[in-house]
This record gives sequence, structure tokens and C-alpha cells, in this order.
Amino acid sequence: MTRHLTRAELQAGLPHIRQSPKDDGVLEAIVVRPAPGERLDVESREISLAGGQANPVK
Repeated sequence: MTRHLTRAELQAGLPHIRQSPKDDGVLEAIVVRPAPGERLDVESREISLAGGQANPVK
């Protein structure tokens, strides 16, 4: 069974996440969630800073 973290647990992990590199790193996978419970692995995807996926998967 999946255990979802509480808000307090998520917030406790933020300092660690904020320490990650902001201008260097490796993108290992692109996964799109077109609908609840669905997962789509894609080779490439166009994204924008303003709104996420430029052409959402349907």
C-alpha cells in the first residue's frame, strides 16, 4: 500500500531539496501523467517556464 507523506513530513524535506544544484544536473527520465493513474514515458517533451508542457498529452 502506498503511504503518502504528511504536510509536515513534506515541509521537513524542503531544505534538502533546496540544496540541489540549480544550474547543473542530469535529466534521467521524462514522465508525463496524462490522467490520474496513468503514466507515459516519453523521449522528448517541450516545456515552458510559464505553464509546464507546451503541448499537453491527451
